[in-house]
Amino acid sequence: MLRGGCIFDPRQPEDGVRISVMSRHTELDGTTPDPRIIDGISYDEHWKVLAPPASLVGRWHRGELGALNKDTFDNKFTPAYLKHLEQDDAKSTVETLGKRALREDITVLCYEPSPKPGDILLCHRNLLIAHCAEITEGLEYKIQ
Repeated sequence: MLRGGCIFDPRQPEDGVRISVMSRHTELDGTTPDPRIIDGISYDEHWKVLAPPASLVGRWHRGELGALNKDTFDNKFTPAYLKHLEQDDAKSTVETLGKRALREDITVLCYEPSPKPGDILLCHRNLLIAHCAEITEGLEYKIQ
């Protein structure tokens, strides 16, 4: 089973292996280590290659792709992130993730909060899960 979660959420039994798919574990300034993110407690493994490129994240948060809304996320952020996932290192890592998730429970993590019922989550972890499910036959997964 492959699912997503917020790195700040407490560990749950169904999480299995918790893999951070964040480029860095810092506060919003991008340099100060976030004291809430603790190796072995918040996450088990850190797969940076599955994080969106820093330039894409920066352009998104600065509003350079357009308004921070679902339309911009779907039409600008999503294609750029999926293109990143098709590059060599990321592509082989996505394949590894899918094969591994066939054998064990995995939760991919980033800093976006887990959505409340009815909320729309504009987050790369759902894109990653959906992409992984597309290329991994028989993968059970949960999108938030």
